[in-house]
Amino acid sequence: MSKLFSRNALVAIALAFPIAALAQPTINAVVNNYSYIPTGFPNSGIAPGTIFLIYGTAMSSAPAQVALSSSAGSGIPKTLEGATLSVTSGGITVQPAMYYATPNQIAAVLPSGTPTGSATITVTYNNVTSNAFSFQVVPFALGINTYFGSGTGLVLATDNITGEKITYTNSAKPGETIVLYGSGLGADTADSDTVYTVTPHAVNTPLQIYIGGIAATVLYAGSSGYPGYDQIDITIPDNVPLSCYVGLVGVTGSGSSLTVSNFGSLPVSQSGGDCNDSVFGITGTTISSLTGQGTVTYGDVFVAQLVQPAIPPQTGTVTNNIAFASFSKETGASFGTSSGSVYSIGSCYVTQVISFSGSIPTFTGLDAGTVSLTGPAGSYTLSSFLKGEYEAELPSGAITSSGGAFTYNGAGGADVGSFKTTINLPNPLLNWTNQSAAATINRSQGVQVNWTGGGAGTYVIIGGNSSDSTTGANGTFTCLANQSAGTFTVPGYVTSTLPAGTGGLTVENAASYSTFTATNLDFGIGFGFTGVTVNSVYQ
Repeated sequence: MSKLFSRNALVAIALAFPIAALAQPTINAVVNNYSYIPTGFPNSGIAPGTIFLIYGTAMSSAPAQVALSSSAGSGIPKTLEGATLSVTSGGITVQPAMYYATPNQIAAVLPSGTPTGSATITVTYNNVTSNAFSFQVVPFALGINTYFGSGTGLVLATDNITGEKITYTNSAKPGETIVLYGSGLGADTADSDTVYTVTPHAVNTPLQIYIGGIAATVLYAGSSGYPGYDQIDITIPDNVPLSCYVGLVGVTGSGSSLTVSNFGSLPVSQSGGDCNDSVFGITGTTISSLTGQGTVTYGDVFVAQLVQPAIPPQTGTVTNNIAFASFSKETGASFGTSSGSVYSIGSCYVTQVISFSGSIPTFTGLDAGTVSLTGPAGSYTLSSFLKGEYEAELPSGAITSSGGAFTYNGAGGADVGSFKTTINLPNPLLNWTNQSAAATINRSQGVQVNWTGGGAGTYVIIGGNSSDSTTGANGTFTCLANQSAGTFTVPGYVTSTLPAGTGGLTVENAASYSTFTATNLDFGIGFGFTGVTVNSVYQ
């Protein structure tokens, strides 16, 4: 006992200051363990037999070390670190077993016998029960496991024969059979929700996997043996695009039950090994090197012409010529995750977020000194209002219909050395010919975009966004096509992930990205584009 207090003194202190009441557990979110799609989106439900995450506070005791419960022997437990879960759906209450439990996060398996429909979940800890959090139980809602565990970027995949992981330096090949992992194929009544199954079974779920917009052959889709953990064996199409960032997405169900997974990317090269991305101008070796670093310093510079709807009460459109440069530092892991954006022809990529009032991650800006731009019509110096960011609004005649070459010059500053890089705007500028088709978009049907013009060998970037002001749900998509195609149809499985609401559709024309170097800069990239945005209603 401390020599500062006698036993009687300690008792007196305890009586004078009684122990505070136990904090009530609180549930803030329920998401698929692999997709992380927030509640409020069309594809956010949890399917029976799925590993899902519960986020909150004071939900369990704090384990000395977080470790997965074993599904061997008696299986994963229904009470863990003092916590138990209760899910009520369709008048039936079930008790999910848990892989792990911490005060702020619990991973559990929704029993396969859970009825579909509106559901509520509670957690009880120390005989205190949380709020009842509402979510939807749906027939299928696949979440695909990604390499960085973020629901985005490089998907976790292995070769079906060797078991080797697919990486940026060990790419997948056309015609190769690979294995994907995740959860959410739907109720698995043939296998256990708590105990490892030696001989797992397929799940009878309508499923299609699209790689670069092309349907792969699905050979097996079902349990991996571990409760809630699904395995999908596919053969990569022979005509799949070759890139470090080929888009990959799963679509389950059909009609009103159709549900789209999270969007990831897969490196594909003709003979495996190091991938090479012709659009982004980067190789698998470079990506792996940057991702493995503790921090990555990088810069991007661009010049663009944007035609956008005028802000009410003004009508018509406004044309802006913009020069922008950004230099910053971030962690290597963050760079690897964010580099999952799709840059391969025929691919689409979706991002889904919910508005929130918490802190937003920020990057550290880098001083690059004075940055200037020289184009066909003159020279311009960019202004910096925030460390690491430089911008200039160019005069109306700075960018003409013939595009042209624009050269950035950086004098160098405290953090980044001098640099020089040239950007070529497409010639002639692209003309989006069916803009009226974007005024109202049927989310289940997608949208077709047609164009003329644009520079030979350039790319067309099609982006859309929609927001639901009631729920705060905001979804965006980006697709990439060759300029020579003259048309591209954004698939319905892409637009269906967006919330019904208002937003826009943008069509841009960009030349290949160029890279540049500077002292203390790990990676630099330059690009130029022209774009037109129209207001859209997503129904």
